[in-house]
Amino acid sequence: MGRTKIFYKFYEKNKPVLLFLHGMSGDHTMFRHQIKHFSNDYSVLAVDLRGHGKSYRPLNEVDYGLDKMLSDILSVLKECRVKKPNIIGFSLGGYLALHLASRINTGKVIVINPALGRELVKKSYLFKISIARFVPKFVLKMFKKTDDLSDYCGKLELYAKLLLKTPLHVSRKIIKTQKSINDLKIKKKFYMIQSLNDEILNYNNVGELFDCEIEKVNGVHYVINEHPEQINKIIGRFLEK
Repeated sequence: MGRTKIFYKFYEKNKPVLLFLHGMSGDHTMFRHQIKHFSNDYSVLAVDLRGHGKSYRPLNEVDYGLDKMLSDILSVLKECRVKKPNIIGFSLGGYLALHLASRINTGKVIVINPALGRELVKKSYLFKISIARFVPKFVLKMFKKTDDLSDYCGKLELYAKLLLKTPLHVSRKIIKTQKSINDLKIKKKFYMIQSLNDEILNYNNVGELFDCEIEKVNGVHYVINEHPEQINKIIGRFLEK
């Protein structure tokens, strides 16, 4: 798309739009189960965030700031002539979804295990990221059975696929540039799906800080791939409210 080379897929119909924003190190294919499920009743717009998938991958840390990433999404919406999208954001995509909702008119905003601020990232996960850069690619490939990010076969295989899919420096730069949860000013009510066994994020009392409805589910951080049918039902229920 344009000069910034942001890749997206738009399954356009004469129906309300669902905008899907994926998590860090992934791409739009993480939502394969959701896109397939909702494509009959909605126009679906799925974006590869900068640094991910088929979108361009800048090297400078400043290029992964919030404003740059939001600008990409806004440009996609403008190009697709989408004025009031419903937004489904997972992890990093949830963080972006809520900031986007504070800037434009949206339909329903549904976030799944959103990375709302850098202080919510568990130290154990940051430690794993620091070690991951020393793991050779041939070792990671030993754990990878398929290239499909939506095909969940356990955390180890999924992490191996994510590390092979997106350069590790992209993840580190995004975490470093991510703003605090205290900087998130959103007045619009949103809906949140939270995994009880999230190994990456610690939510504390997020529900007390915002006007949101939270549904907690059993599962790990990548619950959209681990339990797609359950997540689709909850998303559908939120969209109907």
